[in-house]
Amino acid sequence: MENQLTPVVDNLVDIMSNTYFERFMKFVEAEDVETSKALMDEWIVDGVDPEDGEVEFIWLENKD
Repeated sequence: MENQLTPVVDNLVDIMSNTYFERFMKFVEAEDVETSKALMDEWIVDGVDPEDGEVEFIWLENKD
């Protein structure tokens, strides 16, 4: 049985990716190297963009 949350999680990962990229580009344009690098370091894992590699996002449901 396939996880019914997969489309929701995929959408959330897309939103997260777009948000990081948009903010990263704003700080690049502002020549704020320190903040740009911090954002990149939050998204890039071991030098690989998670959307280009074999990275698995884990979704933890709140069971409260």
